[in-house]
Amino acid sequence: MALSREVRVKTGHGHLYPEMRPGMWEKAATIARRVADRILARQGYAALLHGRVLPEAHFEFRGGPPDDLRPGGRVSRLADRKR
Repeated sequence: MALSREVRVKTGHGHLYPEMRPGMWEKAATIARRVADRILARQGYAALLHGRVLPEAHFEFRGGPPDDLRPGGRVSRLADRKR
């Protein structure tokens, strides 16, 4: 398993993410930065506070460190800690 988390936009959502290459797996951190930069430029900081930058409804994820190596064990994102 790769230690770098990768992401690919799901079919039907590609038009929302011009920074992605259709059908290609890319580093999640790189894409998240690009998407966040676009949101910030168009909508401002407040828009980044609503949900995830890369929503699971729009993306497929793979790879990343094993759960026990992620900060907080299985809980690796702030939004997940609220569950």
